[in-house]
Amino acid sequence: MPLKRHEVLLLAFATAICAANTYYCQPILADIARDLRIAPAVTGSIVTTVQLGAALGMLLLLPLADLFDPRRLVASVLALDALGLLLMSRAGTALPFRLGALTVGLCGIVTYVLPLYASRHLPASARGHATGLLAMGLLLGAGFARVEAGYIGNLLGWRAVFLIAAVLTGGAAMLLLGVMRPDGTRSKLPYAPQLASLPRLFATHPILWRATLLQAIAFGSFTSIWVVLGVHLRGPAFGLDLAGIGNLALLGFVPAPLAPWIGRLGDRIDATVLLRMWLGLIAVGWAAALLCGDCYVGIVAAIIAIGLGGTGSDINLRTVLYRLEPELRVRVNAVYLSTKFVAAGAMSLAMTALLATLGWQGACAAALATALLGSVLRAIPQASAR
Repeated sequence: MPLKRHEVLLLAFATAICAANTYYCQPILADIARDLRIAPAVTGSIVTTVQLGAALGMLLLLPLADLFDPRRLVASVLALDALGLLLMSRAGTALPFRLGALTVGLCGIVTYVLPLYASRHLPASARGHATGLLAMGLLLGAGFARVEAGYIGNLLGWRAVFLIAAVLTGGAAMLLLGVMRPDGTRSKLPYAPQLASLPRLFATHPILWRATLLQAIAFGSFTSIWVVLGVHLRGPAFGLDLAGIGNLALLGFVPAPLAPWIGRLGDRIDATVLLRMWLGLIAVGWAAALLCGDCYVGIVAAIIAIGLGGTGSDINLRTVLYRLEPELRVRVNAVYLSTKFVAAGAMSLAMTALLATLGWQGACAAALATALLGSVLRAIPQASAR
């Protein structure tokens, strides 16, 4: 029986709560680093730890969605997620904070198990729209995280941000236990052979390496713009407090209402055309940050363009991958998602290092060059993209 619309919307709501956990630290990065005595040049390593955990989760834990009931898997992972957030809120030094951040990253699989679960319970004609709705939840969660982190961090300190997040995560676990149905779909391939089969997917499905390359560039930009903004906006050019950064983070909501529409585009228009458009938009955003990075016009343009480009790229690429054989979807997504999170972590670390050594313009110039590389690549052959 296909999922009803209200069930898809509840999955999107839970996705928002779960997705927020990996984004809370971005606008309060400078304050966390100061309190935990982390050097400015490696401030981005905090975000890198979260992204590394996410990559490991996608690679090692996401395949479990083929072997276990997603309902029980999601509830168990969210319980672990809440514990990781509590550890981050109580950490007095960098090591326990990083352990908590790594745990939260590992548990990020929930936001991708839910779309896979939905794709099993929806007809092919509705998957693009549902993917868009759940992506909208993810975007709202990311935007909510940045805004809440700014406001709550300014009022109660950054530790309260993670404490509140732990409570919300527990609530999401209870919600999903009530909404998700027991799922009897199981892979006949055991866990170890599933992991061993992942590298072969690149050879048997050429579309996969193209998708991972393009989304590595897009998601790297989507993540790293907020990592460097968290430092840049606190600096002499703007001198904003956390509440001011929270106000700017409201711009992160701009792509969210467009996500279902973007999903429909992926059902109708060739993926190559769409991906070139989204990556070109990311390049425009970095150009605005490079040329006008000391004024609000440039910052606003960069946030909107990069956010929309990264969102469009991810939704359309996942829609393409969901058209592959159903028994491959979890493993294909494990490769795709782990690669994009590794790229996001690496780019976040590189961008903060460049910001500390070459300044804002040097960091933005490097990001612009990366985005331009992606925009000129032939993303997906037309024969495979439809």
